[in-house]
Amino acid sequence: MVITVHQLGLERLGKVLIRAWLKGAAISFGRSTVYRFTAIVTVSTMAIADCEPPAHLNGVISKPHTQTLLLLGYKYDCMNMIENYNGPGSPYRCMKAFICLASLAHHPFWTAEELPWPNDLFLSHESPSDLLHLMCRQGGHIFLLPSSQSPHYAMHHGPARYCKFSYSSIFGFSCPTGNMDLGQLVESQIWYLRVHKISPKRKLPSSERGWAVHGQGADGRALVRNFSGPMSAGGDQEISWVRTVTAGGAVGLFDIPCRGSFGKREGQLIQAGPNSNVIFSRSILLSLLDEIEPSESWLATAIIGKPPVNNASQGW
Repeated sequence: MVITVHQLGLERLGKVLIRAWLKGAAISFGRSTVYRFTAIVTVSTMAIADCEPPAHLNGVISKPHTQTLLLLGYKYDCMNMIENYNGPGSPYRCMKAFICLASLAHHPFWTAEELPWPNDLFLSHESPSDLLHLMCRQGGHIFLLPSSQSPHYAMHHGPARYCKFSYSSIFGFSCPTGNMDLGQLVESQIWYLRVHKISPKRKLPSSERGWAVHGQGADGRALVRNFSGPMSAGGDQEISWVRTVTAGGAVGLFDIPCRGSFGKREGQLIQAGPNSNVIFSRSILLSLLDEIEPSESWLATAIIGKPPVNNASQGW
């Protein structure tokens, strides 16, 4: 096998990687998430090109897969997210990710000591001029705020893949599984603060959302009660706020009084349809519910999301 590597190209891509990644976790965004290994092809190639990766790779290589076949999905086998051109062989188009296996056992790629993440090398916010995106590195994960982005041809779940307000390296994104209730509809992903001015002609029901998160507590029970039976601890639904704390992270929504609004919307946890999130096979959505009167209304919402540490949510 002959592998040709362009050194200048690797150096340029290395600079891109260190801007775009946080502790090795890539942001799931756009279509063809089946080709998930492409996120690490560049750093894998560095192992045989004697080009040091820009940072440690723990977030890339710490998700082992023990089944005999590579699955159609991003973090799990998820048929809801695949394209009509995907098939059982699709994941194997990413075999270049395994180029690092050609390096010797004593290569620094395998033996180097893992160093702390170089936080001082990053701006907390950065807006690449050519992409019209805003990259934010706060709260232990990285999230992308896209603008002027929309699909211009028919594709599976195009708006969900490209047109959300934010995409996270930890919480991923969700796609609808139906249109009959809130649990089937996709969440609206906004980060930190959102303010809406609404002037409807008639009374309207409203549901404001945050990131989806893992839908089970530490005991393995669902965070949302289905018909009957016990519900796991970790989910709180109150007037003006809602939060959940799971092994997948902690997410919360807060209703903020604004220009006459009293911040009294009803917090609610909603069980999402299976396979609706690119990261979690079972997920829940957080929502603030209300009815908007036919007059000028202001809605202000604060949304927070924190990734887990050692598979446990901390610092809430």
